[in-house]
Amino acid sequence: MADFASELSLLDAAMKTVTVQPKLPNAQNIMSASALLALDLPEPAWHIDHYIPKSSLTFIAGRPKTYKTFLALRMAYALSLGLPLFDSAPMTVPNPALPRTKVLFIEEEMNRNLLQHRLKLFTRVGHAPPADFIMYTSSGFKLSSDKDLKGLADYIKEHEIKIVFLDPFSSVGGFENENDNSEVSKVLDNVRRTLVDSDLGISVVCIHHPSKNDKGALVNLRGAGDIHGKADHIVVLERSEVTPQTQVTIMDSRLVDKTKEPVLMVEFRSFDSASLLDGTMATTKKMDILPTVSQPTESLKK
Repeated sequence: MADFASELSLLDAAMKTVTVQPKLPNAQNIMSASALLALDLPEPAWHIDHYIPKSSLTFIAGRPKTYKTFLALRMAYALSLGLPLFDSAPMTVPNPALPRTKVLFIEEEMNRNLLQHRLKLFTRVGHAPPADFIMYTSSGFKLSSDKDLKGLADYIKEHEIKIVFLDPFSSVGGFENENDNSEVSKVLDNVRRTLVDSDLGISVVCIHHPSKNDKGALVNLRGAGDIHGKADHIVVLERSEVTPQTQVTIMDSRLVDKTKEPVLMVEFRSFDSASLLDGTMATTKKMDILPTVSQPTESLKK
């Protein structure tokens, strides 16, 4: 009996000396610097040059009435049909050199009636139906919900989506407090891990509102400052108060030198277009985005 008790005592002492090595998550991502340098990694690639990088987290920001949602819709529409984003004339014929890209647009601010109206503004006679431009509207989808995010990832994989637009980010995010750094950071980390840096490797484009400092210059995105640290690319729209132009600027980027990126001036132009409705020619209102100059005008310099 004494021998048995002694053995138990020795066994107990031995177990206390055993150190259990914790397992790191995603241990396959651990590598030496030499191994990383030896990898043949591609240079940054773009869905739309200067504005939407591939496999990235991008923000498009602008005050109300700066056409940021209209620009995002136009981007999605153009990508889905292989059309150029900007043209010297209203866009008409798809460019065979531009690939068609499957796009999902999650919209939590506008209803279907308003979205349809917006889309009709830049459809043209001869365009194929934009079947690769998928709308998901007024669904109550929340990025903060693990279930919703998992469902989105499954849908993206099943339908081979390459870009997801989120409008507006503050609503789609599902935040209790959008100024809470830890809350916003957690959601963006989950989005990056699940959608961008995963095998899906898609681009996520968030439409968001900026804040302004005392002088009125665009400085920080509204909400938690951590957005600046999480985003790969930030595009800002600022509308002139004296001309019909809108300035499109790369505010920040991990992928390019923002000081060398073009500062584009664009005009959101309305015009009348003849179209065939119910077999009868009719004039309908259309809208297009035309670049004007590649540097800011004096009226926009603060």
